[in-house]
Formats: sequence, structure tokens, C-alpha cells
Amino acid sequence: MQRGSGIDRDFDYMVMGAEITVGEGSIIGIRNHFWNYCPIEIGRYCTFAADVILTNGGHDKHTFEPFSGPIKIGNGVWIGA
Repeated sequence: MQRGSGIDRDFDYMVMGAEITVGEGSIIGIRNHFWNYCPIEIGRYCTFAADVILTNGGHDKHTFEPFSGPIKIGNGVWIGA
């Protein structure tokens, strides 16, 4: 978390060996869920509405082989749910 950033109540996260970074002035809304298997990077001055879910892991629907990749959100992004 950097200066001027904030996270509202009921934030839920799962960190599986990767970190979450939140840029300056970014606001994470109520009841957001971040489930990360790879890094999640949120830029500066981003706003997340209530009930946003970010996940960067899953599995193949036939083989159930797991996969994941990083999430990078640029500066000044607004995400609604």
C-alpha cells in the first residue's frame, strides 16, 4: 500500500506465494476479493467498486491442469462490478 491508498471493509485475499501491490491514491471498495497465484499489481489512482473479484489462477476444464499469470492494472483505471 502506498500513500493515499485505502481498502474498505470486508476485503478478502488469498496470497499463494505472490504479492499484491497497490499504487498511490488507489481505492479498493467494499467486499472486494483478490485471489492471486501470481502477482497482482494495481497502478496509481485506481478505483474499484464494491464486490469486485480478481483472480489469476484456474485450471483446464478437461485436464484440470492448473494455470496462472500476473494481473497488471495501469494508472487511473476504474473497475466496476
